Amino acid sequence: MKGQWLSRLSPLGRIIVQGILKRLHRSVFHIFGTAFAPGVSLFVPPKVFLIGMGAVTGAFIAFEGTRFAYKNVNRWFFRYCLKLLRGQEVSRLTGVTYIMVATLICFLSFRSEIAILAMIFLAVGDPLSGVVGPWGRLWIRGRTLEGHLAFLIPSLAAGWALSYYLFGLPPMIPIIGATIATVIHALNLPVNDNLTIPVGAGLAMTVAGLWV
Repeated sequence: MKGQWLSRLSPLGRIIVQGILKRLHRSVFHIFGTAFAPGVSLFVPPKVFLIGMGAVTGAFIAFEGTRFAYKNVNRWFFRYCLKLLRGQEVSRLTGVTYIMVATLICFLSFRSEIAILAMIFLAVGDPLSGVVGPWGRLWIRGRTLEGHLAFLIPSLAAGWALSYYLFGLPPMIPIIGATIATVIHALNLPVNDNLTIPVGAGLAMTVAGLWV
């Protein structure tokens, strides 16, 4: 069915639609994949979670090393995971590995509720920004203002809801965290933002918690 309606489009139309579908696939995977570990942390003892998270993160890093060392493994990986990966990840760490490392760092460094909020900002803000951003008109440092707003607004909403209904945190904590996460996203730093966004937001909320 999918192939039939795609075949009716012009070559340019097929390229555009396939690009949009791939971005949507990545966005859905990013949301659920990033939020999965923080969700699990709510139901298991902290030590068990950290041990499991460390083991899984180590396995991801080991696999990355294996696929870089063996081209056949790398080709097999990209053949079956193409819809979820970016082209440059053929020779770089995948975004998923950065997410795993960021999750481990956040839960080792911050209180669990701060770590969860930091990862949720990444889970909802980054993919929604990726969907909305390319359609924006005001470009800033390679990204659009509309994309930044698509990052900030859902992050604020999710952060406030979790803080109010689940964690009992002052509202300024998620506001500061979501704002810093958006600023880091807007800076478009050379380090992968799957790592810098949650770690930066977590650090900002931890510091803010000393005064709020």
